[in-house]
Amino acid sequence: MTTYIKPTKIKIYINSARKTMAQVKAETGCTHIINGGYFNMSTFEPVCVLIADGVIHVYEWNGRGYCFDTMPPVLRWSTREDKNFIYGVRLVENGQAVVPLDYNAAWGGAKRKTAMGVMPDGRIWLYCSDDLTTPEQLQQIALASGVDSAIMLDGGGSTQGDFNGQTVTSDRIVHNFICFWAEEDSKSGDDIEIRQSFLTKNDCYKEGKTITPKGIMVHSTGANNPSLSRFLPGDELIGYNKYNNHWNQPGLSVCVHALIGKDKNGNVRIYQTLPWNMRGWHAGGSANDTHIGFEICEGDLNDANYFRAVYSAAVDLCAYLCKLYDISPDNIISHAEGYQRGIASNHADVGHWFPKHGKTMDNFRADVKDKLSAQTAPVELTQEQFNEMLKIGLKQLLGI
Repeated sequence: MTTYIKPTKIKIYINSARKTMAQVKAETGCTHIINGGYFNMSTFEPVCVLIADGVIHVYEWNGRGYCFDTMPPVLRWSTREDKNFIYGVRLVENGQAVVPLDYNAAWGGAKRKTAMGVMPDGRIWLYCSDDLTTPEQLQQIALASGVDSAIMLDGGGSTQGDFNGQTVTSDRIVHNFICFWAEEDSKSGDDIEIRQSFLTKNDCYKEGKTITPKGIMVHSTGANNPSLSRFLPGDELIGYNKYNNHWNQPGLSVCVHALIGKDKNGNVRIYQTLPWNMRGWHAGGSANDTHIGFEICEGDLNDANYFRAVYSAAVDLCAYLCKLYDISPDNIISHAEGYQRGIASNHADVGHWFPKHGKTMDNFRADVKDKLSAQTAPVELTQEQFNEMLKIGLKQLLGI
């Protein structure tokens, strides 16, 4: 599970009373909580730099991690002046992958993972999953989330988290937690929410090839089932796949970067299923090497309300990706257009659906352009707002 939050407070909780995660969350009243730094399970003592509320719990290694004395946290080397600091294996720094990854051999391999990062706008990215993931795969997940920096925290049996009621649990009692009090559940783009359910067991994900995204390809599933749980194992939000016919398993020849469809309550949501820069299996041609591909879950093709909702979500997703990878909206195509250009297999989507509601791919590209323009348009002030800002500025300048 993944979330993006804007916290008003962050606390490193030293679990000397050996409480469960649920007990710590109830005691502190935090909205989000994850397991924290590495510790020795035999001695129940931390093994890396850990400073909480000014108390140094271990300082034998001048490690690198997050200092929580500022908001947002700062990724840097620890100092004795820090009041709150936790070590983590650096995954991303300054928006770039840290190469090589430097971690203890015991922390490697495919295990449950916990991570946190800071977005360029200061929001906090939290990741906690019981999927079996290597540090290298976790690094790709962090990069795909758009973080400016990120660290891997303790994992394996220690991995546990509660994101405002969405949980990954463990029987292990851990030495420390990181508690967050979220001002709001923030969104992963300018105005959209993108949840993650990576298809880690799909052969495409295991292949692990990466691309530099140059375009986006729009697909639709060709099946009258708008439920995201048809294609994903599921969670508490979208419901669970009861028939084991989802895409998170080996032996399938398809894997996209995202899905748009309904959760269990009928709300339209976006789920990212691959890191954006991972080579997907969606086009059946060379577009796999250049394009991010996502599927819109088809329902009743004549359902105007559902179409408007998924169309709007698709526009938002494409605007987010265009901004993230500097992709021109002109390089957004449908699967059918990809076939016409000789870079995709012979499929009709989405040309069999969009025209039923008065939309073409030209309309879609234009709507993405409009969305991007709206996001970058300067804010216009009224005369009253300008006068008030001028008054405040003069008072600050004159010290009155």
